Amino acid sequence: MGLICVVVLGACQRVPPNRYGVQSLEIEGAEIFDPDSIKACLATQPRDRLTIDFDLQDSGRCGVPPFEGDRAKLKLWTWFWTEWPYYDRVMLEQDIERIERWYAARGHHHARVTESRVVPEAAQEADLLDPEDPEPGCTRLNDGEGCEVDITLVVEEGEPTLVEELNLYGLDRAPENLREQIQAAIELKEGERWDEAFYDRSKAAIKRLLAEEGYARAEVKGLVRIDRTTRKAVVDLQISPGPVCVFGEVRVVDPGHLPAETIEGAAFIYEGERYSQSAVQDAQTAIFGLGAFSAVTVEPIVPDDGNVIDVEVRVSAARKHRFGLGGGLTSGVIQRTDYTQVSLNRWDVHLVARYENRNFLGGLRRLTTRVEPKLIFPADFPQPGSPQPGLTTDITFQQPAFLEPRTQLRVQFRYDLGLDQRDIFFRHQIDTGLYLERFFWRQRIFISLGLPAFTWYKVPTGQVETRTDDQLERPELPDLPSSYFLTRLEQVAWLDLRDDATNPHKGFYLQLNLQEAGYIFGGGSSWDYIRIQPDARFYIPLPARITLAGRFLIGAMFITGVNDPELDELSQELGPRTERFYGGGAAGNRGYLANRLGSGREGGVRRWLAQLELRVPVTANFGLVFFGDTGDVNRLPQFDFGNPQLSVGLGFRYYTIIGPIRVDLGWRVPGMQTLGQDERAGRVAADDTNVNFFGLFEWAGAVHVSIGEAF
Repeated sequence: MGLICVVVLGACQRVPPNRYGVQSLEIEGAEIFDPDSIKACLATQPRDRLTIDFDLQDSGRCGVPPFEGDRAKLKLWTWFWTEWPYYDRVMLEQDIERIERWYAARGHHHARVTESRVVPEAAQEADLLDPEDPEPGCTRLNDGEGCEVDITLVVEEGEPTLVEELNLYGLDRAPENLREQIQAAIELKEGERWDEAFYDRSKAAIKRLLAEEGYARAEVKGLVRIDRTTRKAVVDLQISPGPVCVFGEVRVVDPGHLPAETIEGAAFIYEGERYSQSAVQDAQTAIFGLGAFSAVTVEPIVPDDGNVIDVEVRVSAARKHRFGLGGGLTSGVIQRTDYTQVSLNRWDVHLVARYENRNFLGGLRRLTTRVEPKLIFPADFPQPGSPQPGLTTDITFQQPAFLEPRTQLRVQFRYDLGLDQRDIFFRHQIDTGLYLERFFWRQRIFISLGLPAFTWYKVPTGQVETRTDDQLERPELPDLPSSYFLTRLEQVAWLDLRDDATNPHKGFYLQLNLQEAGYIFGGGSSWDYIRIQPDARFYIPLPARITLAGRFLIGAMFITGVNDPELDELSQELGPRTERFYGGGAAGNRGYLANRLGSGREGGVRRWLAQLELRVPVTANFGLVFFGDTGDVNRLPQFDFGNPQLSVGLGFRYYTIIGPIRVDLGWRVPGMQTLGQDERAGRVAADDTNVNFFGLFEWAGAVHVSIGEAF
């Protein structure tokens, strides 16, 4: 083992020859409460082990509910580089007192630690070893090391103290619209167990509700009388709302070289406005969103007298210049814009070089450059295919406080040399745009106006040679498309009332994407068209943290003019490849590979998609999803609901800070693909690829590996 430590990691964690290392700490007799909630408040801690936590709620923090139950955990092994905590007899005695105080805080005033067992027994008498003694009453871990110790504490929980009376005084002085909310915010209930944490959280919740309505000087005082003999508690809460407050001056404290006026404007707080806590939180979010700070604190200064609340803003500037170098793998889905996902039928490995200037030319202007060389595999992950090189370059300029304090100007340039996102030929694609962006209503509403945006799509001569003989014979791979130029206006608006944008459990989300290409603002645009795509999503909470999620999306492109006579026939009919509708893939109907749904790989001008998911968490970091997807893409001037192409399947989720890593297995339901005869243009049987597992078995469906929820 020692040789492994030296060669692999440099050193194992070792216990000094005169100390005990704590191998385990167990609490017996804790039946009402979770032992891990108790151990989180102790100074004595066992050596960490690799653990799978099957609990679905937040846990593991001292004094933070929930406390009840026994959290399901599978403890595996300890890595040899894990640090050893040392055993201390005095600290253990103090922990015994902490446990009894912890139980008293939970309402169990008669709880006691009845027994303390320490193995080996020699550690009961002394927590230090003779470093020269080869057998000091225990077995040393290795030569020159100390021993390990196992600790067991036995508790007797006793009967709880119950809340006999809960009295609210001053509630009649609170605003009428808040009285029911205040009563609902009190977590203590008559007839239930007394708990200090619920008492403190109830007072804090009442103050937050009052502060949101302008009562920044509200006070909530409490008096608790506990009779330990009868195990009864009487709780009095005195509510004093105080005066209705208004905002005063906004002061930026020590901004350094950064412009205070821009920071003040982003706060969007004005003197004389009614005070609200959400306005303060919104100001902090908006200022941090300027992108130049590592930390932002917006603090209301509540006076002892009067009703004017000044606000202090403290910022810590982030590094002005940031450089980054990394790499990664893209599979299944990419984010084509800030608001649109695209499913891929290819994958790549890439390097990323990034430079960011967070105060470019002063005024908190932001310049970001990203260069991404890659190897592109023209096949579905993880099939190798024949890799080909590609390059993507992004340059973004952002100007805050453009025209007014919270409107941002964004200028975007993107150059992509590589395989077409939905085919296997190379092309050049340049996208540029000028956008005005703004949040409204406490960051719940967002609007982006593109004025204007341009796309130049160029297929170099000779790209047909990149296809193999086998590919040239495939009927679903048509002739290469024409190059084109596109000028358009874009509008994006969304309303987000989800509880969590990354992993929503309740709420809903509405988004609308609009484009108008050509016409009087055409500037040489190859088409005149209007494109519209509304998207609605809902999330319903069910017991055990299960979520029922649903989505309905519909899209239509109305091509009213073709301005380039050299466009190929298919492009004249369906419009630009970059803006057509496609189906299938990890962001669409998951029974089909990317861009294989409906009329075929070349896309269409009408699309609809309906999805339903049952998201079942298994552990805090792992979950299952049962889904059903249906929808169609066609080239007709009307929507076709006669081809539902229903798919059902099972998904696996591993939740990370950047979103869930997901694997979805979709299966196309027989008899529910086409109702009647399939007469769609461009439809070919080869579009319906099957999943083949190493020649062992196959099914009519698809497998998708990606990051982020389907919706």
